[in-house]
Amino acid sequence: MKKLKIALIALITLIVALAAGLYAWLWSTRPAMNGSLDLVALQDTVEVQFDEFGIPHIYARYETDAYYALGYVHAQERLFQMEMMRRLAAGRLSEILGAEMVETDRFFRTIGLAQAAQRSAQTHFASIDKPWKKAALAYLQGVNNFVDHGATPPEFVLLGIPKTHYTPEDFYLMHGYMAFSFAQAFRTDPLLDKLNRQLGEAYIKEFSLNFDTAVTKIPVYLPDNTTFNKTIQTATTQNTSNRFSAANESFIQIAHLVNRIEAQFPLLQGSNGWVIAPARSKSGKVILANDTHIGYAQPSVWFEAHISYPGLNFYGNYLAGFPFAVLGHSPDSGWGLTMFENDDIDFYRLKPIDSQHVEIDGKPYALQTRREVIQVKNAEPVSFEVKTSPFGVVLNDVLKPINSTLHYVSQDAPVAMWWTLHQFPTNCLEAVYILTRAKNLEQAQVGVAMLDVPGLNVMYGDATGNIAWWASGKLPQRPPSVHPEFILDGSTLQSLPQGYHPFEENPKSINPPSGFVYSANNQPEAVNNYLQPGYYLANDRADYIMAYLNNSSQWSAEEVAQMALDVKSAQAVRNIQLIASQLATETLSSDEQKALSLLQAWNGEHSLDAIAPVIYYKLLHYLHVGIFEDEVGIDDMKILIHTHFFYRSLAKIINNPESKWWDNVGTPVKETRQQIIADAFKKTIAALIEQFGTNDMAQWQWRKVHTIEHIHPIGRNRLFRSLFNVGPFPVVGGKEVINNISFIITGSGQYPATFGPAMRRIIDFANPLHSRSILPTGESGHFMSKHYCDQAEMYNTGQYRFQRMEKADIEANSIGKLMLY
Repeated sequence: MKKLKIALIALITLIVALAAGLYAWLWSTRPAMNGSLDLVALQDTVEVQFDEFGIPHIYARYETDAYYALGYVHAQERLFQMEMMRRLAAGRLSEILGAEMVETDRFFRTIGLAQAAQRSAQTHFASIDKPWKKAALAYLQGVNNFVDHGATPPEFVLLGIPKTHYTPEDFYLMHGYMAFSFAQAFRTDPLLDKLNRQLGEAYIKEFSLNFDTAVTKIPVYLPDNTTFNKTIQTATTQNTSNRFSAANESFIQIAHLVNRIEAQFPLLQGSNGWVIAPARSKSGKVILANDTHIGYAQPSVWFEAHISYPGLNFYGNYLAGFPFAVLGHSPDSGWGLTMFENDDIDFYRLKPIDSQHVEIDGKPYALQTRREVIQVKNAEPVSFEVKTSPFGVVLNDVLKPINSTLHYVSQDAPVAMWWTLHQFPTNCLEAVYILTRAKNLEQAQVGVAMLDVPGLNVMYGDATGNIAWWASGKLPQRPPSVHPEFILDGSTLQSLPQGYHPFEENPKSINPPSGFVYSANNQPEAVNNYLQPGYYLANDRADYIMAYLNNSSQWSAEEVAQMALDVKSAQAVRNIQLIASQLATETLSSDEQKALSLLQAWNGEHSLDAIAPVIYYKLLHYLHVGIFEDEVGIDDMKILIHTHFFYRSLAKIINNPESKWWDNVGTPVKETRQQIIADAFKKTIAALIEQFGTNDMAQWQWRKVHTIEHIHPIGRNRLFRSLFNVGPFPVVGGKEVINNISFIITGSGQYPATFGPAMRRIIDFANPLHSRSILPTGESGHFMSKHYCDQAEMYNTGQYRFQRMEKADIEANSIGKLMLY
C-alpha cells in the first residue's frame, strides 16, 4: 500500500511538473513587449512602445528601420496567421493538415495565385530601385529575423510546421487571396448560367442583376466642370438572349467548392464607408468612417500599428504578411476601403477537339499544361495537370477524380477562366505605399489610380477639407454583346475583353455639393453611358446611410460612431408590411396572430432582447424555400443564398404578385403569392414553438439565436476550442443593417455570425492623433496574451478605443517598451 501511495505521489508530481513545464514553455513563446533585442541589420536604434491594447508604436530614424521593426513585431504576433494565409493561397495546406485539404489546395493551384504572385515578384523586385521596394524588403527582413531567432509559436509545434523564410512572392500571395475572396463570380456565374438554361429567361429577368436601373446607386461627381453622361445605353440593359447557351453541366460544382472553402477560411464580404465634408461636420473638419466586412476568424484579420520616422507619422491596418497598410491615416490625410464588387472574372466554354486541343475562330489551339504536385502529410503526393487556353486556365480538372483522365464531351466541355489578376503584374504594393505618404488629394489620387485588382472603393478625406470616393481598379472593356454573368462563347477571341477603361472614366465623386461621399457595396452610377457590371449588394445599408446623412445638417464624430452601430433594418419593416397585407384575409391561430402583431410593431431593430427578428428570419427561410426551392433544388439553394444578387432581388420578387417564382412547379395547380406567404408564416410559428419548446414568445429572444464565435484554425478541433477560440457571445446586429453582423439564413433557427465589421474606425481631422477604432477580438495572435481577446466585449457592446499617435499620450498609456538595435 505504501509503495502504491509513493507511486501515486510520484505520478502526480510528474504530471504537475510536466504541466508546469508546458505552461512555462507556452508563456515563454508570448510576444516580447519589454527589454531589448539585437536585430543586427538596423541602421539605428528603434523604439517600440506598446499601448494598453498591445498596439505597437514604432519610432525610427530611417524608413527601412521602421519597416524592419514592423515586420518583426507583426511576425511575433501573427506568424501562424501569415503561414496559414500564404499556404492557403499557394495551395500548400495539405503539407501540414493532411488529405482533407487536397481539394482546397487543388483549387488554389488551379486558379494560379502562385503563378500571379511569382510574376509580380519577379517583375517588381528584379531591381531594388525605389523606396517602396526597400521598405517592403526591410519588412521582410524583420519577419525573417523573427523566423530565425524568435520563439516558435505553439501552433507550429502542434502541427509540426517547419519555419521557413518569407519572400516577395508571399506579399502577392496575400494580395491574390484578397482578390479571390472578392470574386463572387465563382459562385454567381455557374449558378446563373445553370438556372438560365434550366428555367429560361422569364425567370432570370426577375433577378436584380448588373443593369437594374431601379436600385440606389452611388452618385458620381467631379467639381471641375467635367461631366459624366449618366444615361444608360440600351445595349447594356439586361438581355440574356445572345449569351452562349450551351454550358458545362458539372461546372456548378465550382460554386459548391467555394462554399466549402468559405466555411473554413475568412472571405471579404462587403463594407461601409462614408466621409463627411467640413461644412457638414460639427468640428469643422472632415470626418471619415469605415468598417470592413470580413469573415470572422481568430486572430482578427487586421493588425494595427503606428509608425513614425522623419517625414511620416502614420497609423494603419495591416494584413498578414503584407508590408504596407491597406487602410490608415496620417495627420494630413486618410482613407478607408469598401469592396467595389465589379466583375473582373469571365468564364468561357471552349469548343473541344480532343483532351489537348480546342477550336478557336476555326483553328486548332493546343492547351498549355503544367504539372502540379501536392505534398500531403501522412499520405502519398497528389499529382495533376492544369491546362491553360487563350481564354485562361481550364477549371474542369478541379472537378474530376484525382489522377483520372478527363475526356471532354459536349455536355462537359472545358470551361476557362479569364481574370484581371492574371493579365499583368499588380502595382498594389506601390499604390498603397503612395497612399500611406500622401499629403493631399492629388497625391492620393496617384496611388488610387495604380490600384488594379481587386476593385476597391477608396473613401478619402484630408486635413485641408477635401473628401473623395474613387472606384479603383482596371475595369475591362467588354464587347456590347457580352453579358459576363453567364458562361461566354469561347469559340472566338472576339468574346474576350478588348482592353480597359482609362482610370479617368472610373466612377468617382470629389467634393460633391451634398457634403458627403459613401459606399455600401452598391452599384455606382453610369459613366459615359456605361454601368459597370458587378456583384453589388442589396440597397439596405446604402439607403439607410443616405437617409442618416441627409437627415442632419451637421455631424459630430460621436454621432458618426453611433451611426456605425445602428442595427435597424428599414427593408425588413417594408417586407413585413407586405407580408401582413397578404395575411389580412387568412384565418390565423391565436399564436399566429400574436406573432404577426409582434412583427407589425417591430421597428426593425436587432437588439439582444428583440423577439421580432427571431420570427422574421425564420419566416424568410420558409419564404426562400416556398419561392425558390422547387425550381432551384435543395443543393443549389445552398449556393443561391450565398450570392449577392439573391438578396438584391428578394424584395423585388416579393413585391411582384405576378412573379413566376411564386408557382410551385412540383404541383398541378398554380400557387399565388398569398398562398406561399401564408404557408410560410404558419410553418414559421409551428417551427419556433418546437424550437423553443414554448409558445411564450417572450422567450424567443434574439440573444438566444444570434451569436458570434471567432474560430481559430486549431480551435476547430473540440479539444482545443476553449483555448484558441473566442466566444461564443450573444450579439446585436443583423443582415444588411449598418452594423452588419451577418449570417446565413437556414432552417436551423440559429444565426451564428459568419461575417461582419472586421474593425470600426472613426477619424475626425480636427483631432487625427486621437482617432477611434475597435477590433473584433484583439491585436495579438498568441492565445496566452492578454491582448488575444481584450477588445471582444468592447466590440460586442459598441465601444471604441483610441488610435494613439501622440508620443506623450502613448507613453502615458504604455504597458511596455522594446528597444531594437
